[in-house]
Amino acid sequence: MDSSKSQEIFDEIKKISSESLRAKLLYMNKLTEERAKFQEDTFDEEYLNLKKKFDDEYQTLAIEISKIVGGEMIPFLKEEDYKNYEIKSDSSQSETGIPDYWATVLTNSKDFYQVNVKDEKILKFLKDIKVVYFQDKLSYSIEFIFAPNEFFTNEKLTKTYLFDQNDHQCKKIEGCKINWTSDDKIPNKVKTVKNIRSKIISYLTKYFLIIEGKSQIVKEIEKEVESFFDIFKEEEKVDEKTKSQVDASEGEFFKNDLIPFSIEYYLQLVDLTTFCGDED
Repeated sequence: MDSSKSQEIFDEIKKISSESLRAKLLYMNKLTEERAKFQEDTFDEEYLNLKKKFDDEYQTLAIEISKIVGGEMIPFLKEEDYKNYEIKSDSSQSETGIPDYWATVLTNSKDFYQVNVKDEKILKFLKDIKVVYFQDKLSYSIEFIFAPNEFFTNEKLTKTYLFDQNDHQCKKIEGCKINWTSDDKIPNKVKTVKNIRSKIISYLTKYFLIIEGKSQIVKEIEKEVESFFDIFKEEEKVDEKTKSQVDASEGEFFKNDLIPFSIEYYLQLVDLTTFCGDED
């Protein structure tokens, strides 16, 4: 228990006139402090060890999922499964792995973040999303693994969530620098086409086209839009003055929901209102 809180309780108990009541409350407060100490010394450590055991076991399953998606592993089902799903057990592979798996997963969960048209093209190169746990058993990184592409040179993009070992609260969130190959590859800049019909526009020959006998001016406009890749720009940490907490809900969503239940997002079976609320 916090020392200031303990002192506050003690000061309030002292105000009570009945000595026997004060004695009872003081003893109860000692029991409460013992519980807090037990949680700090025993429960938290056992919880973290159990959590690590679960995380390690799940990582084994996550590796298998990654291999199936990437085409490194061909799964073999039981005979009854082949029969129930009407699959020939000796059928040849018509595709390598599961094409655009993670791109589809993220696109189908975009109520949690923005995925624009340019993002969708980049996400087709996304090979895997995985969680990497740190030795402190609380902190972790979400890694997005990409195939070589024309947009950036990074092999992976990371978002890291660092936790305090005492109160188990997130104290800092770190993004990463994306090395874009050129400015026009940055997904925040999207070009749109604006069409203006006119009979005589002689001085704008650069944009002048004749389509089906009609005059048309095609003007290209660049505008700033939100992007999925904005999440890697963010860096946040606890304000030491206000002690405001850092919101790690985004990382928890990736770690506890999107990655382990990715097949449900891929098949569009997730009810997003469960997380986002109904929009009336």
